[in-house]
Amino acid sequence: GGPRALEELFVDLGKFVEQKFGPMFIVQHMPAGFTLQLADRLKKISGLNFKEAVHNETVQHSTIYIAPGNFHMELRSDPDQSVKIILHQKEQRHSVRPSAEFMFETAAPIYRSKMLSFVLTGMGDDGIEGIPVVKKHMGKVITQTQSTCAVYGMPKAVDDAGLSDGSESLQG
Repeated sequence: GGPRALEELFVDLGKFVEQKFGPMFIVQHMPAGFTLQLADRLKKISGLNFKEAVHNETVQHSTIYIAPGNFHMELRSDPDQSVKIILHQKEQRHSVRPSAEFMFETAAPIYRSKMLSFVLTGMGDDGIEGIPVVKKHMGKVITQTQSTCAVYGMPKAVDDAGLSDGSESLQG
């Protein structure tokens, strides 16, 4: 369900987003090799600048980074005020790699109240430990509505914990 949800989210967003926007980060539970194809597909259908993240690259505005399959993605703020992507293969969290936990936990202290997080359709509860870090730093969290989820697992975990700032449909 995740790739389809991303297509629905970004196909129309490309028409409305200005050419300049802050960076975006996606953690999709996919095996190695498939995330590059996903980035290429999303770029083609949306016209936005999607790419598979590369270890130690400097984050650029107007770019949407997808964590490579089998790698967790963290963000690190450098002394020169740039943000770097750190990829690693530490233990799985919630039985997945990549896990959204690392990205939420490291992005929140950097982007603070400017951080808007989406938890879309997916099995399990990946993200449930990182979302409180987002909230602690005054970021916002939106979940996908149950009626539009292929699997209402991850959004349900966030909703049930009372951590969502609202739920939105991806359809119409």
